[in-house]
Amino acid sequence: LISKLLKKFNYLGVISYSIYLNQITVLMLMQYIANKLRQPGAVFFAEYILVLLVYSHFTYRAIERPLRRIGRSLFSRIAPAAVRTKMP
Repeated sequence: LISKLLKKFNYLGVISYSIYLNQITVLMLMQYIANKLRQPGAVFFAEYILVLLVYSHFTYRAIERPLRRIGRSLFSRIAPAAVRTKMP
């Protein structure tokens, strides 16, 4: 039961780098908006988490995954040449 429940959270691990990179940007934007709307802390926190997860999902899909593919493609072209050269 616990194992099945934890598998639901696996995607958070997949997008964790995007979450890490986006957290300060989202926090600053959300604080600015919250100050203008005078939101309570609990509402702010819930909205922050939701916006952070949604934004990180999209940055993962639109930026991180395509750049990984490009990086792998470039590395696969470079790596065979690097392996053929002999180090002194």
